[in-house]
Amino acid sequence: RLSSDLKQQEAVKHAKEVAHSIQTGNYASFFKLYKVAPNLNGYLMCLCFEKMRFEGLKCMAKAYATKIPVKYVSKILGFAAVDGSVDWLKSHGAVLSSFENGEMALLPKDSTALVSTPVVAADGIRAFQAH
Repeated sequence: RLSSDLKQQEAVKHAKEVAHSIQTGNYASFFKLYKVAPNLNGYLMCLCFEKMRFEGLKCMAKAYATKIPVKYVSKILGFAAVDGSVDWLKSHGAVLSSFENGEMALLPKDSTALVSTPVVAADGIRAFQAH
C-alpha cells in the first residue's frame, strides 16, 4: 500500500529487508542490516535481538561439525564484544572449549541438545525451556 516514493526511501527499503530476514530466520543478514540501520531503525531491531541470536545459535549448533571460534559466533550474532557473547552463550546452554592456541570455541555437536531459552519464572527463579 505504500506509494512508490515511500518505497524508494532508504529507511523503508531497510525495514523491508529486516522484516524479510526475520521472517526467513536469516540471522546473519539481520545483524548485518543492524550495522547499517538508518535513522532509528536500529533501536527497533533491538527488540528482536534475543530471538534472532537464539535462532542463530540453534542453527549453528545443528549445521557445524567442528569447533567454531567464539569470535566468529560473536560477530555473526551481532555482539559488540566477545566477552558478552561468552556469557550469553553459556546462559543458553552452549558448550564452550578452546583451540590449541587458547582461543574460545563453541562445540556445536555437544551444544545441540542443550541449547535452550532462559525463562524467568514469576518467582524470579531462572529456569530453562528447551526447544
